[in-house]
Amino acid sequence: MTRILLFCSAALALAATSPARAVSVDKLAPVGVGKPPAPLPKQPVTETLYGTKVTDNYRFMEKLAPPTIDWMKAEGAYTRKVFDAIPKLTALQARVAAFTGSFGVVQGYASFGGRAFY
Repeated sequence: MTRILLFCSAALALAATSPARAVSVDKLAPVGVGKPPAPLPKQPVTETLYGTKVTDNYRFMEKLAPPTIDWMKAEGAYTRKVFDAIPKLTALQARVAAFTGSFGVVQGYASFGGRAFY
């Protein structure tokens, strides 16, 4: 379940940084969870790769400076509010856990001939 929550949190964080998100209200969030954190301002970095200029507006986030960490924590708190507002969340988590927990723990891994064996 933790992986699903992390994935959803990352997806919400990615959506929050997309240029198409000009509105500060999440129309898909349950009513009453409040506004999501404002996206971090772009800080474009341009480099030339194989003769092509490539601009990354959010490379600065890789440094994990305090403003980035604060924004990530705010995104996580907002995501938690969204998940907690889902009706019957506990039942949904139990249902998902029943599927994911049924495979046990991987205790061995081997790679041979380009194939992975668990």
